Amino acid sequence: IKEGFYMNIITLHGAFMGLGLVCMVVAIIIAHYYRSKKWWLKLHRGLNIAAPVFAVIGIIVAIIMVTPGYGVQLPLVHHLLGLLTLVLLIIEPILGFSIFKSKDKQRIASLKKTHRIIGRITPIMYIVTMIAIELVVGG
Repeated sequence: IKEGFYMNIITLHGAFMGLGLVCMVVAIIIAHYYRSKKWWLKLHRGLNIAAPVFAVIGIIVAIIMVTPGYGVQLPLVHHLLGLLTLVLLIIEPILGFSIFKSKDKQRIASLKKTHRIIGRITPIMYIVTMIAIELVVGG
């Protein structure tokens, strides 16, 4: 029973983290290819809110998973990369929303540039975090 529980909770963690990544990648695709459509910004915003929500749920599942007594321990590098990725994932939509709150044109340009840079780095960090766990655990 215990082994089945571990596999289920690891799968659940991976599913929520994967949903976060998919939301972010789709948001990037929409921003890149569908900016001429009226609906692009609403969907882009919604996906950029959903991505960290799914990731936070995935982190909560991970915390339950590594709680003493459950016995699942993942390498520290995965924890650290995951934490950095989560921070970027939360900062990225905050920057995006800040673009619309600012009145200063220079600040808007700076926020847009930073939002795009972090928007490109974060999915890469997601993938690096997944590869790191696979290299250590999956062998």
